[in-house]
Amino acid sequence: MIRKRYGHCSVYANGYVYCIGGFEQKDELEYDLKTISICEKYHPLEDLWSETAGLINSRAYASAVLIENKFIYLIGGLDHFSALDKLEKYDLMLDKWFPVKLKLPKKIAKLGIGKIDDQTAIIFGGIYGNEDNEYCYLNEAHKINFQKMTI
Repeated sequence: MIRKRYGHCSVYANGYVYCIGGFEQKDELEYDLKTISICEKYHPLEDLWSETAGLINSRAYASAVLIENKFIYLIGGLDHFSALDKLEKYDLMLDKWFPVKLKLPKKIAKLGIGKIDDQTAIIFGGIYGNEDNEYCYLNEAHKINFQKMTI
């Protein structure tokens, strides 16, 4: 990788492994956590890393899914210690991230995702952050239709 990180997510798309966001420094008390908006892609056959366009919002502990072999959707995560309800969409052809108007029903990080088909995925579990940044674990699932933009 070009940049050291942890708490990132990854997804395989069109011959590349995309490494998205994360934390950039040590996870120790004397350091303020810094989420990053950096995205890199790895070409396994060439053993080569390269940077792609950066995220709109820096985040760590998000989930990502490939839809229609054209778009990577990035879902939830943490920006520093604040959980997010935001989604972003990466266009593989344009090498650009776009905001998505659809919001999660809660601010969720460390969530799982499972792709059902080329339009639909299920997000499940994770941690929920309320307005006071208090966290609790979730035992719920939500179906996202990326074509209709519904949850």
